[in-house]
Amino acid sequence: LLLGQDGIAYLGTGHGGKIFRIGKDGKSETFFQVQEMDVTCLAMDGKGALFAGTSPNGKVYKITGKDQGEAFFNPEEKYIWDLAFSNDGFLMAAVGEAGGVYKINQQGVGQRVLKAEENHILCLQKSGEGDFLAGSGGVGVIYRLSAEGRTSVLFESPYEEIKSLALDGSGNIYAACGGTPSRTRKEEAHEPPVRISADVTVTAGGSATSSARTPAALVASGKEPGALFRVRPDGIARKLWESEDELIYSLLWKEGDRRLLFGTGNKG
Repeated sequence: LLLGQDGIAYLGTGHGGKIFRIGKDGKSETFFQVQEMDVTCLAMDGKGALFAGTSPNGKVYKITGKDQGEAFFNPEEKYIWDLAFSNDGFLMAAVGEAGGVYKINQQGVGQRVLKAEENHILCLQKSGEGDFLAGSGGVGVIYRLSAEGRTSVLFESPYEEIKSLALDGSGNIYAACGGTPSRTRKEEAHEPPVRISADVTVTAGGSATSSARTPAALVASGKEPGALFRVRPDGIARKLWESEDELIYSLLWKEGDRRLLFGTGNKG
């Protein structure tokens, strides 16, 4: 989902490969149809052109109007997981199968600027300084990719995936982690799970609290563990929240309220 110019929203969908345009009046229409099954991410440049990442034959499309678009970038990888624009106008693409990040110019020519050990780079987050954070899947690692092209590892989580990232105004990183915990880190400092005030309707029993169940037991039960970490600028990480059966899929930091919002599944 992308909120574009003038309050127009764009929604990328799965299995049918359709992008819908939703007007301010709430009415929707099919805006563009890609050749691939799934539209996995959307981004918009300063001129209002829409870019869509797809899978399973990962391509990036450039769409300039209703039913007006074409393939813009076609890497060897099968999955385009996230798109974001750099301060200097390059399109950054997080890809999967052979995890990495491409930097794509206005002519659709891309250069790989991050080659990860993990199979997937799942999410991108731009910092105020123009650097990018990248979260991986296979092993949940947060990379920093500087504007000059230097890469460093900021945090290695005990979970399989970093599904979403957010930054606050003080430079703290919030990371949504998911998958079966596979290890612990001695340097990881823990805090009790944060109590979040909200009106929630739950359709099934269960609570989002710490669990002593083993990874094998979680896999056998079909549950998908998730957690929220905060990584300070000095690299110290703290677990703020965890659940044995809820994954965090999206994060939003509201600087004015000094508050973090996150959306979960499978209970949603």
